[in-house]
Amino acid sequence: MGYELDEAIELIAQLPDSEVDYARVFNLELLRIKGDNSEAYNLCTNILDDTKDPCVRFIALVMQIAHTIFLGNFKEAQKCSKNAEDTYKSMNQDQKYKIKKWYPLYFNWRGNIATFSSDLEDTFKNYFKAIELYKELEPPTRITNTYINIAATYTNMGRLDESYQILQQIQDKLPTKSLGAFFLPANFGLYYRVIGDDKNGIKYFEEALVGANNLHNDNLKYRANHMLTVYHVDLGNRQLAKKHLDECSRLLSTMVFNKILGEKHQNYLMAYYLKSSSRAKHKVQAQELLEPIVYEDVIDINLTIMATTALLEILLDELRNYGEEEVLNEILSLVDRLEESVKQQKSITVKLSTIIFRSKLALVEGDVNHAMDLLKKAEEIATSSKVIYFLERINTERKSLENDIVKWQELINSGASIKERLEKTNYREYLEEAQNFARSFT
Repeated sequence: MGYELDEAIELIAQLPDSEVDYARVFNLELLRIKGDNSEAYNLCTNILDDTKDPCVRFIALVMQIAHTIFLGNFKEAQKCSKNAEDTYKSMNQDQKYKIKKWYPLYFNWRGNIATFSSDLEDTFKNYFKAIELYKELEPPTRITNTYINIAATYTNMGRLDESYQILQQIQDKLPTKSLGAFFLPANFGLYYRVIGDDKNGIKYFEEALVGANNLHNDNLKYRANHMLTVYHVDLGNRQLAKKHLDECSRLLSTMVFNKILGEKHQNYLMAYYLKSSSRAKHKVQAQELLEPIVYEDVIDINLTIMATTALLEILLDELRNYGEEEVLNEILSLVDRLEESVKQQKSITVKLSTIIFRSKLALVEGDVNHAMDLLKKAEEIATSSKVIYFLERINTERKSLENDIVKWQELINSGASIKERLEKTNYREYLEEAQNFARSFT
């Protein structure tokens, strides 16, 4: 839909009675843009129950994929995708021509499903198929949204230069009132956050919030406020963080969302805010909110990783203050859980951040050789995956450890305490990075 929303509504109203089913599926698209995913889901279900027209069914199923993803029901999204594929195969050539503008969108959403499943190969395969099909259309109105998805995937892989180039190329090509008004600045914000440019990071996340407000889309408003809450916590701006946290709570109370998943996301966000407090009781409250997310059944692997890293931060602060071996053992056990989660999530960048963080803990344990082996392992993965962003930093970390290896051995042999060893490492940088890259998938 390249039209303004009001114009689109007028055009839909002008469709004849014989096209009533198409009017209903076009209204689905309007509901999607507005973020009314629950109402859209119900309308979609009614359409699929009422009509046997394969063209209408295909469009409705493609929209249903979108709505189920936003509602956090990824298994249902996969089921809708399979039904859409079967419906398309049953069509004749005239019917396929009739829905040709919707066919690339189907591959775009399949790419999104693959992203949430952390299957990067399938993600790119579907996104590039969508691009290929969009280029056959005139005009290719939705193509920019797929490019944004590709840029986001490159960022998650640590291929930051490629991500930035795509975002730059499409920033003046967005259709009016498209969801790109949120997703383009949000991805610029993520890029700048990863490279450490906080001024531009905040600027673009605030632009994403403006875009979400202009679209009157509560789902996107929630996501923008979520990102700004976390960012302001990390920058020490607790007053601004609380403002966005309160807005997240308000939005969540009005949104029809996967209830359990919504509560877990909000508990994580509240815990993230509380852990930044200087008061011990707030850190305890944060820990109590995070532990169920970490230790109970996983319904969102990225949220589990984010919660695990936040819980690790709390325990590491405790270790830094008291230096107790019991706390170190709890941390090591939690890192084992984190590594298992990262295996499921399959993000190269989260994996590399976790390995480097684990090498820092090996130094705290007093095992210099294991620390070096882990850095070499990270270097091999970064080299084979062509993650230049990490490769340069891993080289620096490895050379630094090689230069300081005698000092570390002397420190360990002298009986230095856990607290002393922890203070010599820059562990927090990589733990925060793992959390940020995991957050970029949400």
